[in-house]
Amino acid sequence: MKKHLAALAILTVLFFGCKKSADKNLPLQGTYIGELIVRPSTYQLIPNSPTEISFNSGNFIVKAGDKPTSGSGNFKLENNLLVFSDANIYTADFDWNRILNGNYSYQIKGDSLILKKTISLCKDPAQNCLTTIYQYNLIKKNN
Repeated sequence: MKKHLAALAILTVLFFGCKKSADKNLPLQGTYIGELIVRPSTYQLIPNSPTEISFNSGNFIVKAGDKPTSGSGNFKLENNLLVFSDANIYTADFDWNRILNGNYSYQIKGDSLILKKTISLCKDPAQNCLTTIYQYNLIKKNN
């Protein structure tokens, strides 16, 4: 009986130990290059922004062609979303959604990474909403 309890205890520790280590293994490591594409529901054209994002042990650094979209902070995997927390201070004179911050859906296919955030603004639910998609199309850089 003691052998069975000991085996059960070891299996329990291994099971929960593996689960914890799997949570720590975030899906991203390394540097990705590409662009941020902003697609508003209006007819306004927004130029693509060349972007480089480095991921390392739950931290990220964004280097972008335009300063308001550069930044850094930490990220985590939560409910099948990547949750970014930018740690910088910015002025209030630009679209803050261009900063890598908040919840993003993600797709990883080989060396390709797509991060996507959709923002919908509705003044009146009976009217059409304004929807803007912020999408990063990135490829892993060979180091």
